[in-house]
Amino acid sequence: MAAALTEGIQSRGVGASLKHFAANNQEYDRMRSSSDVDPRPLREIYLRGFERAVKQAQPWTVMSSYNRINGTAASENHWLLTEVLREGWGFEGLVVSDWFAVADRAKPLQAGLDLEMPTNGGLSRQRVLEALCSDELEESVLDDCAVRIIRLIQQVLQGAAEGSAAEDSATGASSAEAAAQAGAHHALAREAAARSAVLLKNEQQLLPLAPQSFVAVIGEFARQPRFQGAGSSQINPIHVDDACSAIADAGVGPVSFAPGFHLSGGESADSGPDQPQTGTAPPQRVRRAAPPPLICSSVRRTRRGGLPRPSRCASPIPLPTWTSPASTATCATARGSSWATAGTTHGRWRWPSRSVTA
Repeated sequence: MAAALTEGIQSRGVGASLKHFAANNQEYDRMRSSSDVDPRPLREIYLRGFERAVKQAQPWTVMSSYNRINGTAASENHWLLTEVLREGWGFEGLVVSDWFAVADRAKPLQAGLDLEMPTNGGLSRQRVLEALCSDELEESVLDDCAVRIIRLIQQVLQGAAEGSAAEDSATGASSAEAAAQAGAHHALAREAAARSAVLLKNEQQLLPLAPQSFVAVIGEFARQPRFQGAGSSQINPIHVDDACSAIADAGVGPVSFAPGFHLSGGESADSGPDQPQTGTAPPQRVRRAAPPPLICSSVRRTRRGGLPRPSRCASPIPLPTWTSPASTATCATARGSSWATAGTTHGRWRWPSRSVTA
């Protein structure tokens, strides 16, 4: 799959970067940890996917990982970057470091790492000059590195020119076809996501929702989903679905929405770490019960580890009140990242007559 994706990307004149090389199999403390693996499983399990992608697709760049491999940092590992990657697999591209993964520029150069990212104000340049003067670093190694960087620049310029020419020659029909393909791809991705979902618990047979169910959606991420990181992981998607609109489009019944928190952060003085906050008055007992609602929420954790402060909506919507202090489906914890509440046989929510469509 990595090889096919690399081929597809680079067929459009855009370089692919294969990462993180290698054995970067844990996130915790990955900038200092060492992946200690015997040679055979390292080759047959952890390097196999990289080997296939390199030999079949020749990515323009390979990014070294933060971690150490058997005690040696990946960015300083001559066996990994030169003996295996270049000499063993025939890699012709450029090796780039992960961000701030280089401690001593001379050692990674000697190991086969071409480009350090990001720049550090000339410190690495001075270190390379010192290594050259002391014969710690061979000049031929630096020359090879420079050649690979120049080659990448030429590939990027050529790819940009070819991409612009292809875009200029595109017709309206091909643009319409591309839009149709994008829609089909989005539908396929949605289907794959739905089939991948696993329902672990369904108390009181709450799902599927009964017709005309009352639904409350709480949490700004349901309206403005946070679905990707920043920096090199940020992409420009053609289309983004949000939970709030999807629930409304499903036509299950009246849908109410409340942000629950501000994306800019912050926490109110009365927002304790153990109490879910919805910005409504404390629950009150009522006499008449309504059908059990489903409350979907996306809760952002605060710096203190508690739940966020209540949000004051531009158009406040009334939220339900609980008829009994009995158990709920799922409760928030001090460090919970999300929480949901549903009606049970021990009590019901009472919904005001006013509701809005999300």
